[in-house]
Amino acid sequence: MKKYILFILMIIIGIVFILPWWGIEEELTPIEIDTTHPISIVGSFSGILPCADCGGIKTTLTLNKDNTYELVQDYDGRGTFAETGNWQLIDNQTEIHLKQSNLYLKIVKNGAQILNKRGTSVDTPFDMFLKRQ
Repeated sequence: MKKYILFILMIIIGIVFILPWWGIEEELTPIEIDTTHPISIVGSFSGILPCADCGGIKTTLTLNKDNTYELVQDYDGRGTFAETGNWQLIDNQTEIHLKQSNLYLKIVKNGAQILNKRGTSVDTPFDMFLKRQ
């Protein structure tokens, strides 16, 4: 009997935590880029990111002023994947979120650093940086 009560309690707790986010979609509206900011968000970035089972992922990211992006990834000759979507600025005006790929980046003067979902650098010995083109 205690197992059933515990099971039902766990389901209720799960619903309480999930329900507030269920079906919430953020609307993306084009933003005005702060031209006084020393770092331009828009532009093209490229580099080779680490790959678990290939020599590297040749990656090109283009951020457009209208909050759209194109991400092209070539898996060391095994296949090329292209994705388009919308990007969104995070609070500090230098971090962005690519909505469709759920990728976070910090834009710096000479490129873009891949971040984890908490907005901090990815803890890896590999290079997670795309150079500005």
